[in-house]
Amino acid sequence: MPTSNYERIDKGLRLLREGLLPFVEQKMTEHYGSDWLGSPEVVRILRQRPRKRNQDKTHLDTQALLNIIWNDWNKVFSRSLNQEERNLVSELRMTRNRKAHDESFSNDDAYRALDSIGRFLTAISAEQVAEVELMKQEVLRQKFEEESNFDEATAEVSTQETTESPIVAILVNSTNEPISQEKAQPELIEISQTENSILTDEQALLNSITSDEPEVEVIATKEIQPTASTPTDKPLPPPNPPVGKKFKQLKILTICSLLALPVIGLVIKYVEFSLKPKLQKSSLIIGTLGSPKYQVDLADYLRDQLAPSDFIKFLLGNKLKILIEGDRKFSYQEAKNRIALKEWDIAFTSSPMVSIAAKDNGYTFVARMFPKNPPYYYSGIFVKSDSPIRSLDDLKSTTVVALGDFNSASSFYMPTYDLFGKTLTVDMGHRGQDIVTMVKEGKADVGAAAIGDTVKENDTEIRIIHKSREIPGSGVYLSSKLSNLEIETLKKVLLNAPTEIQDKANYGPGDEPDYSLFIGIARRAEEVLKCADFKQNPVEFFCNDSQSSPTISIVGQVKGWGRQDSIVDWLMLVGEDGKSYRVVLPLQIRNQIPGASSLLALRGKNIKITGVEPQKIADGTFEVIITQPTQLTVL
Repeated sequence: MPTSNYERIDKGLRLLREGLLPFVEQKMTEHYGSDWLGSPEVVRILRQRPRKRNQDKTHLDTQALLNIIWNDWNKVFSRSLNQEERNLVSELRMTRNRKAHDESFSNDDAYRALDSIGRFLTAISAEQVAEVELMKQEVLRQKFEEESNFDEATAEVSTQETTESPIVAILVNSTNEPISQEKAQPELIEISQTENSILTDEQALLNSITSDEPEVEVIATKEIQPTASTPTDKPLPPPNPPVGKKFKQLKILTICSLLALPVIGLVIKYVEFSLKPKLQKSSLIIGTLGSPKYQVDLADYLRDQLAPSDFIKFLLGNKLKILIEGDRKFSYQEAKNRIALKEWDIAFTSSPMVSIAAKDNGYTFVARMFPKNPPYYYSGIFVKSDSPIRSLDDLKSTTVVALGDFNSASSFYMPTYDLFGKTLTVDMGHRGQDIVTMVKEGKADVGAAAIGDTVKENDTEIRIIHKSREIPGSGVYLSSKLSNLEIETLKKVLLNAPTEIQDKANYGPGDEPDYSLFIGIARRAEEVLKCADFKQNPVEFFCNDSQSSPTISIVGQVKGWGRQDSIVDWLMLVGEDGKSYRVVLPLQIRNQIPGASSLLALRGKNIKITGVEPQKIADGTFEVIITQPTQLTVL
């Protein structure tokens, strides 16, 4: 580890560069394309001549990367970073300049600089955060040791001053006249020898100050009768230390004790801090499609178990902020949007469709939801118990079927797959329990929902006429915006939570469900949906010969991407026909396309666009605007 604060700052800035390089490259590529280093904006920022296309970016140093972020903030980096992180960029630029001019760094300077580096690395989810944290703790230990050594040196000096203070003694004779030390010392030595005593000159002087009146009289008598040889009846008491010396020693001991108390308390708090798992983030968002009350105890548990990475904040009693977002009325599409934007740190997906969206966006599986249930469940198509409909063969174009949200596995995808070939009147967009109520009240002839969770097989008011294939369960996922260290820390804390907390939050240990077969079913259902128009009744769950197949089909490879605004993205597609296409893709539609939830995952993938007429734009490329999820397929 570095031994001086200058070396620590130097290493911290090198770690900052390692974390910044892939982050800056990703964001600049998204906005300017793969040749972003040669763009006029970057050339202006770096004040250098344009470089060759696709040149390696590793020549960029810390200063260059910070300057790019600072100067291209509004266009590029303000979308993923906030104003607080912009302030950190300014501070880090000054720190780098101080280091470049070989300025010295105090312990406080070093701690602040490393803390700012750690905060920014945390904001961009860089794995170098852990090593910066270790250097911060090293600075704290050094500061603590230096202050402790200073206190010990102060106490030692005080003790020496006390023990080496000169003693001034005034002796008196029997006539109460003062006797000078020069005159008294020989006589005292002579008396000591006559009396066979072991008193030294210094002890005699001390006794002359601290002894009582009879002892003074003895000294005076011996002065008058120096030839007396008869010893005293009892030996002289041992010399007592001066009252002033005892008081000063007690004072020093008291001061040291008072200084030791806060140090001991600080050590105890530091030990407690060291034992707690830590996060660089100051807040976490738990996303759920159920009632937030089920995650309240879990949020309290996380606040208690996790500590901020900064010891000073921990010492001041600061705790993590845990927010719970979502409820039963939260739509699947809204959940997928939050996940696509990495807004949920901990996602309780509740649906395999949302779980697949989490996987597509790089989230990490942690635990199963509803672990006490079987790993797979089923969708049921059901009717009212007294309905004349006995099977799917009895369904007609006038039969009203109640379906769920477009992204629901059990109330939309599976029934769409199972109702292939039917023509029905569709009423869609409902929650599972609402679908059951609609069938019971006669507002719909047929409904589709999950068996067990929503549709009870022992419910005497309804009757199941069809049971679907297996549907995989859902899971709890952690955002890819968290660092690898934070993901491992959260995973351990979540799985070590008390059983009652896990039960209430509806999660527990287990293997991640296999979604491969279900994804195939979902894609087959989407093929059917390409021919079905759910805006007009009755809806045909098939493609007939009278429906003209789309004559326009574009197949190509995704070479780049960017963000037009907060809700619209674009892809740069090179077609098999050699043409370049700018594919405009709204976020809401992209989240409904299997395999397209993450822009990063689309890079280098082949896609197929059908039923969309490309329009030639000014720069010679063609623009394709996607308006329906069925128009784009990831191959």
